[in-house]
Parts: sequence; C-alpha cells; structure tokens
Amino acid sequence: MSDQSQTSGIRCPTCGHHNREGIFFCEQCGTNLLTGSQHPRPTQRYDDEEPTLMVDEEQRAALANNVRTGIFKTGMRLRLEMSHWQTPLHIHPKPNTSLIFGRRDTDTQSLAMVDLAPYGAYPLGVSRRHMALYLEDEQLSVEDLGSSNGTYLNGVRLTPHKRYKLRDGDLIRLGKMDLQVHFE
Repeated sequence: MSDQSQTSGIRCPTCGHHNREGIFFCEQCGTNLLTGSQHPRPTQRYDDEEPTLMVDEEQRAALANNVRTGIFKTGMRLRLEMSHWQTPLHIHPKPNTSLIFGRRDTDTQSLAMVDLAPYGAYPLGVSRRHMALYLEDEQLSVEDLGSSNGTYLNGVRLTPHKRYKLRDGDLIRLGKMDLQVHFE
C-alpha cells in the first residue's frame, strides 16, 4: 500500500510531506504543489499594518501589573498556546542552549529546531529563522533573529539581536502568529 493512499491530501514531490487538500504550497518546505517549483518563498511581509494582539488594553495592563514568575527551573516545560490552534505546543528547553523558532527551508537546508510550518507559519509571516529562546540561570529569554515581520513581547516590538526576559503568561507575536507562554 502506498503512502499516498494512507493519507488524504497532496504529497510534496520535494520533501514527501502529506499536505491537506486545497493547499497550493507545501506546508513543510514551500514547494509549489501545482508546478513542482522548489524556489523558496520569501517570508510574507506585513509592513503596512500594526500588529493586533489577541489581548485588549485591559488584559495588557493586567499582565504588566501582575507579579508573574520569571523562574524557569531545569526539568520544567514551556507550554505555548497559539491563538489559531487548539492544541498547545510543549517545549522542554535545556540549560545553556538555544532553540530556534521558524519554518523549514529545504533550499538552504535551514531547519528551525521548533518548526512552526505545520501551524501555518508561512501565511502568518514567520521567517525561516525568526526567534531564539534561551535558558540560562533559571531564566528564559527571547531574541528576534532579524526576522522580516518582527517579534513582539507583550505588544512591544523587540530590537533584533537583543535578548529580553520572558515571564510566565507573556504574549509573543512572530509576524502574525500569537503565542501565550506558560511555565509548567
């Protein structure tokens, strides 16, 4: 029995990923499924819009005034809730290492450690190498890696290549992808 018959959708000729019905570009590698063109798609740009976060001003003020922990001990996990996805993403950061968030690029063999392509990263403007997450001295921090559409922390755009401390309950935006952070 072939792989194609076991999964509905279109199989990518480049990476073999089974895509959902109605998809024109491979969700995993960006190959044009109609023509087979393997040229990488640049990150969608959203220069003409201000970000709209999944929280309103009252919620943002509550986040700012609420005492939330910044302590993240070895063995804890990070739960990321995405506004457009029902199932949270669980990550287990390791001390003194970085995790790169982004989307896969088969042309440059760039592979983000946390590949957000299956969560709709391309149409939401997530870059191939968008953000890094670090765990050092029981503290998580994030850094925008010079992404096309920027990284926002609680509604504030981050300066690229500068680290910012992360706290339980923070809101991160990668392009138009909203993530709420929970320490567990």
